[in-house]
Amino acid sequence: TLEQLGITVGEMPRTLQRELGNAEGVYVESVAPNSPAAGELLQGDVITAVGRTPVKTVDELQRALNQIPSGRAVRLRVLRQVDNRTMEMLVMFRMP
Repeated sequence: TLEQLGITVGEMPRTLQRELGNAEGVYVESVAPNSPAAGELLQGDVITAVGRTPVKTVDELQRALNQIPSGRAVRLRVLRQVDNRTMEMLVMFRMP
């Protein structure tokens, strides 16, 4: 499912976790161009929830995404650092 979305993810680096006030989530390592997630997710984003389901690990993210049928909208809660500020935002796209 992560491959279908065009994202590569991993555990959040400890230094980033400290910068984000010990937030928990899954780190976006890369986003493939022309993928469903392109233009919505950015490298360095931290996914903290799928819909209302919190995710702290790659396995939890994968399980939550597996519950969403193909063609349905995906809503992710994301932490993003912009200009030395951390923003919490929602991103949406369709499951392939």
